[in-house]
Amino acid sequence: NQAIHVQNNTSTRIEECKVYDINGKVVFYSSKNKSSYPVFKLSKGMYFIDFTFDNKKHHKAKFIVR
Repeated sequence: NQAIHVQNNTSTRIEECKVYDINGKVVFYSSKNKSSYPVFKLSKGMYFIDFTFDNKKHHKAKFIVR
């Protein structure tokens, strides 16, 4: 089960979750506030994730699918 698990210890809600491939193309999008997002359809490689919160702040990270 490939998924991104989120631990949000703040009172802010996630408004958007976007996953980009190495070329900058959006390969996953969700506008739901969840504790995990499925990424099982992603091919092996490096990706970037961008969470947008209801206070309009962003959290960005990179991850690798093996």
